[in-house]
Amino acid sequence: MLEEEKDSVTSIRYAADDENFVILQRKFLRWAIDNMAGLKSAKPRMPDNFFGRSEENYHLLFAIADLAGGDWPKKTRAAAVKLSRTHDKPSLGKRLLAIIFDLAIRRGTLLTSKQLEQLVPAEDDEFANYRGRPINKYEIAVLLRPYCDIQSGVIHPHGRAADRGYDTTDPKFTLAFKHYLGKALPRGPTVVRNKKPRK
Repeated sequence: MLEEEKDSVTSIRYAADDENFVILQRKFLRWAIDNMAGLKSAKPRMPDNFFGRSEENYHLLFAIADLAGGDWPKKTRAAAVKLSRTHDKPSLGKRLLAIIFDLAIRRGTLLTSKQLEQLVPAEDDEFANYRGRPINKYEIAVLLRPYCDIQSGVIHPHGRAADRGYDTTDPKFTLAFKHYLGKALPRGPTVVRNKKPRK
C-alpha cells in the first residue's frame, strides 16, 4: 500500500526567533504609528450587505487597505465578501423579523398577534410546517424575544378595539431591524387598502 503524501507545513510558533520576521514586525509597527491618525478617522466604503458585526469586523482592515493603495482596496473587499458569504439560510428568528418588516410596510406598523399567526405561515414554508403544523402566536413571541427583547403588548389598531400585538415603530423593533436586517422602516409608511364605493 502506497503511503499518502504529507503536506509540508511550516510552524510560525517560533517566528519571533527569526530575524527577518522581527524586522518585518518593526516595519509594520512603524507604518501603523505613522498612519494612526488616518486610521482613526477613516470611513472606508463598505461592500453591499456589510453592516452591524460585519462592518465592525472589517472596518480597520478596509481602512488599512485604502491607505496601502494600489490593488489592495479592491482585493481586500473581494476577499471579505467571499469569506462572509454563507450558503445557509438565515436563522428562523431573522427570517421572522424580515417577514414582520415586510408585513409592516404592506399592512401597517401595528400587527396583532392573531394577524401574525395567520400571515406568517403564508410567507415561509418552514413556518407553515413548524413542528408539523403552522406556527402559533406563542412560538412567534419566543422567536422574537432574543431580538432586542421584543415583546407583545396592548396595541390600538386603527378603527379596531385594543388587542395584543406588536408596534413595529417601537425602538426595540427599530434597533432589531437596523442591527439584524440592515433596514429601517420608511417614515410614515402608507398602506394601500381598497376603498369601498360610496352609496
